[in-house]
Amino acid sequence: DWATAFSLLEASQPDPGASPHAAFAHGWAAHRSGQHERAVAIMGAVASSSPLLASDAQSVIAEAAFALGDDTQVVTAAASVERGHPAHTRAVFVMASALERAGTPADLGRAERAYRAFIKASPRSKAAPSAALALGALLEKRSAWDEAALVYNDVVSNTPLASELPDVLERLSRVKPKANASTRRIISEATHSQYMTKLRLLFRRHRSEQVLTDGARYLKSFSSGSTEYCEALYLVAKSHSKPVSYTHLRAHET
Repeated sequence: DWATAFSLLEASQPDPGASPHAAFAHGWAAHRSGQHERAVAIMGAVASSSPLLASDAQSVIAEAAFALGDDTQVVTAAASVERGHPAHTRAVFVMASALERAGTPADLGRAERAYRAFIKASPRSKAAPSAALALGALLEKRSAWDEAALVYNDVVSNTPLASELPDVLERLSRVKPKANASTRRIISEATHSQYMTKLRLLFRRHRSEQVLTDGARYLKSFSSGSTEYCEALYLVAKSHSKPVSYTHLRAHET
C-alpha cells in the first residue's frame, strides 16, 4: 500500500539531484498516503533539480496543497505546469477548484475561466461533468442563465452516461426556462442528437436493458421514418436477447 511504500522511501531518502525519478516516487507515495506537507517539500526539491520532471512535480504540489487548504500555493504550482504537458489539464482543474474555494470576486472570475479551459481541453473526461457543475453554479450566482444552460446541455451531449447526469439535468431544467428563446431553441434542437449519442454508447457497452428502456422512450419523440427513428429502432432490435418480429418491436413505440 501507499503508506508502506512511503515508509520505505522515507527511510532511503532518494536524492532528487542524483535520483530524480526515485525522489518523485517518494513524493508521490507521500501524497497518496496523506503526507501532503512532506509531498510538497519533496516535490519542490524534484521540481528544482529536474527540469524533465518539473511539471509532473508541480502538478502533485498543486494537488497536495489543495488537500492542505493552501489555495495560494495551489495556484502558483498549477501555473508552473507547462501548457501542453499531460499534467496541465488536471492542474487547471485543481487551480479552478482552489480559486472557487478562495471565493473573492476576482478569484471566482478566474475560477470560471479555468473551469472553461479545463472543459474545452477535456470535454469527455471523467472530471468534465464535475467541472461543468461547478462552472454552472458560478454562472447561476451571477444570473448568467444562458451560459449556465449551455454548459449543462454540453454535458448531456458529451458525457450522457456520467454519474453526475441526474444533477446536471435537474439544473438544466431549472435554468432553461430563465434562458432566452435562442438558447432554449439550441437546447431543444440538440435533444435528438443527445438521445442517439446515449443509445449508441449504451449499445457499445452491451447495456441492452437500458437500450430497450430508453430506446422505447426515445422512439416516441422521433418522426417515423426519420434517420434517428430508423437507427434507434435498429439498436432496440439488436438489443433483444431473442429474435423478435417487427410487430413486437412496434410495441416499444406505445
